[in-house]
Amino acid sequence: MGVGFWAGALLLACETAFLVTSGASLWSSSPAYLAPSPAEVALRHTVGSALVGMGTSTCFTAGQVGVVPDVNVAFGIREFAAYDPLLPHAYSPTWPDETGQPPRRRPPPTAPFSVFCPAVTSAPMARRYGIGFVLEPPGVPGPAGLTFVRSIDGETLYRVPGASLATLVPAPSGLLPAIDAPGRPVAVGHPDPASWKLVTASTGRAVLRLHLTDVPGWHATVDGRPLALQRYAGVMLQAELPPGRHTVELHYWPAAFTLGLELAAAGLLVLVAVPLAVGLRRRHRPGPSEPLSSGKGPGPRLHS
Repeated sequence: MGVGFWAGALLLACETAFLVTSGASLWSSSPAYLAPSPAEVALRHTVGSALVGMGTSTCFTAGQVGVVPDVNVAFGIREFAAYDPLLPHAYSPTWPDETGQPPRRRPPPTAPFSVFCPAVTSAPMARRYGIGFVLEPPGVPGPAGLTFVRSIDGETLYRVPGASLATLVPAPSGLLPAIDAPGRPVAVGHPDPASWKLVTASTGRAVLRLHLTDVPGWHATVDGRPLALQRYAGVMLQAELPPGRHTVELHYWPAAFTLGLELAAAGLLVLVAVPLAVGLRRRHRPGPSEPLSSGKGPGPRLHS
């Protein structure tokens, strides 16, 4: 056995050890899907598809408010918090620039490095980011301007008046309105997870503000024509619309995904073409020349 064999065996052993140790905490897990608690069911039923913010930043602490970031996805609850190494870098500097607050308060030593878990401390701040509800720990009053909804497992839920996933803001001068300029909520439809559809109506020029993270890959149309998207509040999207009634659609399809499909197709083509080419070459290759004599009799005569 050569060096290549032992190198492969060593790599296999290292990979096996890594998988065993990294998955050790999952050995006692149940094969059943996560079951929400009664409090989580009540929260989902109350807020629906609205975005839920935390009035006090408590992520990954003993007093965690709401659902631990990323686990909330399994329960169908949208939270203004994330635990994701792929979170756009703009979130970290933009939040303090826009609100004057850190993106996470008093992070515990055990908290993951890629956590965005801000405290939503005012109604204008909540409306700016499309946050429809705010949760507070037991005994902590909600920010001014919010409406009490109910208590859930000791935590207090407040509604943010005027909050919406999309807002149509008048812009009669043709200039972009102030960052917290009031507007009219616009209903958002989701034909699929990578699409938004909205219908707007205005008597003058307006700006459609979308509480949707500005990541590469979002494309918009208005009445079937391309619509230019601009950045709003450092991390979200907005677009200018002319007067009248319009249908705005957004679709997520990043260029990197198209490139990946093209590379995959090219790789598949190579995997199919190479064996075919080798087979055809072998089929048409001339065989070895027959000997002039087999040694068992007179060989064939040669004639000039």
